[in-house]
Amino acid sequence: MTSPRDRDAPAPAAGGSLYRRLVAKARAECLPLQVVLELTTRCNLRCTHCYAAERPRGELSTEQMRDALDQFAAAGALFLTLTGGEPLVHPDFWTICEQARKRGFSITVFTNGTLIGPAEADRLLALQTERMEVSILGSTPATHDAITGREGSFERTMRAVDLLIERGLRVQMKATWMRTNIAEARAVETLAREHGAAFRSGFLLMPTGPEGSRTDALRVTGDQVAALSDAWLESGWTGRPSQAALVPADPEKQANTIPCGAGQASCYVDCRGAVYPCVAIRRAAGSLLEQDFARIWQDSPVLREIRGIRLADLPDCRSCALFDLCPRCAGVADMESGSLLAKSPQACRIAEARRSMRRLPAEPEAKTGIRNTTKTCPPDVDNHREKNDDSPGWKRRAFISNVRTADGGPGIDR
Repeated sequence: MTSPRDRDAPAPAAGGSLYRRLVAKARAECLPLQVVLELTTRCNLRCTHCYAAERPRGELSTEQMRDALDQFAAAGALFLTLTGGEPLVHPDFWTICEQARKRGFSITVFTNGTLIGPAEADRLLALQTERMEVSILGSTPATHDAITGREGSFERTMRAVDLLIERGLRVQMKATWMRTNIAEARAVETLAREHGAAFRSGFLLMPTGPEGSRTDALRVTGDQVAALSDAWLESGWTGRPSQAALVPADPEKQANTIPCGAGQASCYVDCRGAVYPCVAIRRAAGSLLEQDFARIWQDSPVLREIRGIRLADLPDCRSCALFDLCPRCAGVADMESGSLLAKSPQACRIAEARRSMRRLPAEPEAKTGIRNTTKTCPPDVDNHREKNDDSPGWKRRAFISNVRTADGGPGIDR
């Protein structure tokens, strides 16, 4: 399942400046660098916080999925993230993966890991899968399984992590903090590191249930966030939720900053073919059943509106003293307050609780004095285009070639 920030994270590897240049160039040329494709809303788990179960049923046929992949490639997409539900539940998951690789996509898979055994791990390796992102919701079976609703899911998830890492695949474990698991936050990150995985986490939950009532009961309290902050400060522990961009805010300098990366160089396509700026912004830009992807990407009024939003357009946020501590998501704000420009009550509560975290070391981006407000998900870009230079989408080959030339030569700066 994709969380509100999954399309934006994880943070770039050290020195990953080539990817940042790719994103900047994609935005300048209005190219969809990354597409997140939901294969299904079905899942073998029943997580308490999941929003996918509330989505309408129905899926594109495998042939329609193939056609969508062709359209993404022709429009210039380089990176493809496969999500759900649980993507491995889809009966043609492997066929879709193979078709995506034939088209030269760098593939990331969001999964709960419970359906991955030795054979599946071998196939993911053979497909040169770029990254596996595995959800973890507790450091113990009791906590994790209570949230997933499936006894034994913790053990199966951790077994998948080990199988993937043993084969040399890049694995990132990710957690969503709720009242029921935040007490294990440090233990969860330690667990990920001990198994050789990267880690990220976040607080934001997509509103579910009547008027968000189901999610309200799960959200962390301010006291819980503050207690976790105190523990971090006392221990000198540097791990913290990836949304917390702890960088000094300067509203005047950032008046023309793009406050949200949705629809800028990436988008979300659900399993019925609807195209969205991202998973959280539930304003459809169009449907692949009615229009070509390239036409939607270039001409959709929804996407054009979102691309035009600047920090100066956010009346409550642009001068807020807690701006640099805020995990605001435009989509969640829209669902909570009815406007993409409104403040998010959920994010405001988290920012208020984070006041004590200001003493933590800033992220590398803080050296510029400008908050990184447009985080994106950067898979590795080296080795993929050369290996698949005969893949469809001339725009992609010319695009990355121009970026590398501008960089002074081939290779990736890490």
